[in-house]
Amino acid sequence: MLDRLSQPEKQWATLFIRTCTPVLSTPLEDAECSEFEVDKTDKDDSRVTYHLRTYHNRVHVFHLRLLPLVKRLRPGDRVFVTGFLSYYKPSFTSSPTDVAKVRKIGVVVAERLILLGSSEETMNSETE
Repeated sequence: MLDRLSQPEKQWATLFIRTCTPVLSTPLEDAECSEFEVDKTDKDDSRVTYHLRTYHNRVHVFHLRLLPLVKRLRPGDRVFVTGFLSYYKPSFTSSPTDVAKVRKIGVVVAERLILLGSSEETMNSETE
């Protein structure tokens, strides 16, 4: 373990992946969202719905033995990742000062990846 931490450039690779996270919301909050963000199957005043939040700047750190699988991934592929999550604050040189004070960036250190197939959105757009 200490060897991995002492030479990260030889043991790890960093990738930027767009992630979509479902966020629960109430019908009142849904009115603020655009139509395409809200799950239409559960759009009812008595139910709690969700909308997807997209994050573009998450940094996912993978062990080099996982890179062959990661390199085969295509946009829209769903991946189950096990590992651990940590956060770091961006440096003041890479971000505006006011943003760097409050913003945290999630780092997923992946230990295992399982390819779950393409997302339904990608499959639907390919058939149209």
